[in-house]
Amino acid sequence: MPDRLARQLLEGCVSYHDHYGWERGGCGAGAATCRQTYDPEVIVRSAAEAKARAVVLRNLYFTSTGDAYALRKLVPGIEVIGGIFLNSEVGGINPIAVETAMTYGTGARFVCMATDSAAHSARSMGVTEEEIQSDPVRYVTPFARDGSLKPEMSEVLQLIASNDIALETGILSPEDHLRMVAAARDAGVKRILVTHPAPSFCGMSLDDMHRAVAMGALIEFTWIFYTHAMSYFERRYPDAGPNAHRTESVGTAFDQIRALGPENCVLSTDFGTLELPTPIEGLREFVFCLLDLGMTPEEIAPMVRENPARLMGL
Repeated sequence: MPDRLARQLLEGCVSYHDHYGWERGGCGAGAATCRQTYDPEVIVRSAAEAKARAVVLRNLYFTSTGDAYALRKLVPGIEVIGGIFLNSEVGGINPIAVETAMTYGTGARFVCMATDSAAHSARSMGVTEEEIQSDPVRYVTPFARDGSLKPEMSEVLQLIASNDIALETGILSPEDHLRMVAAARDAGVKRILVTHPAPSFCGMSLDDMHRAVAMGALIEFTWIFYTHAMSYFERRYPDAGPNAHRTESVGTAFDQIRALGPENCVLSTDFGTLELPTPIEGLREFVFCLLDLGMTPEEIAPMVRENPARLMGL
């Protein structure tokens, strides 16, 4: 029964957090050699076969909007969406890169704060605040040392608000996640996603998540952190930091979703690397496990359909 229901719930879903291309392991520009991930055509075709409504493609280092444009033509019948990450490779917090992405290819539907290049990850690896503030392209943070929002980040938020697209918080400390949500809300951004807050490298508490929801944000739960990928990464990328690889409990995700309310959550996978199944299969696994633990289809449907669709303006 859960398997049949899981497949039914994928019909009309948004496969929200799907990586493709080439990615490094570890943190910071130049951390490791790039390794190939899934071909984006495989990701999109597998989602289309599952009757998904849309796929949100993610390239950590370059805008995915041009590839989204090409794949819409290559795989008809499914919406393919792109956006941009503010990692080192685009110059960190770079308003020019964001403005270009708005009209490049399909046009960006999301701007995600730094992930691989995030200053928060560097801090966990012992990089000093002096180093971080002296090299804002290698170690990306939206905040100055005194806690104020950087001028270039304010400019990016204005671009996001004026184009009515989504801001995703990337990898930040719990306090900075909340400050980022507040700054985005104050700038007029209407679509805000707190990106995979639960895993150990972000470490938001349930109370933190409630505070973000109270400010209008949605909370993302990503399947990768509940899988074998974490123990694999621990051995494959030993220099990524001491807290980067803790496997989370699926039961914890279940309890947190119930506490926050499914109307405030998004289910995704963060899949795309080749040691994992395709993102749409990963989403089926996530949905199956939540159903088997006792979550209802009515609770799950908005987290894979309406909520991510609303974020992407569908």
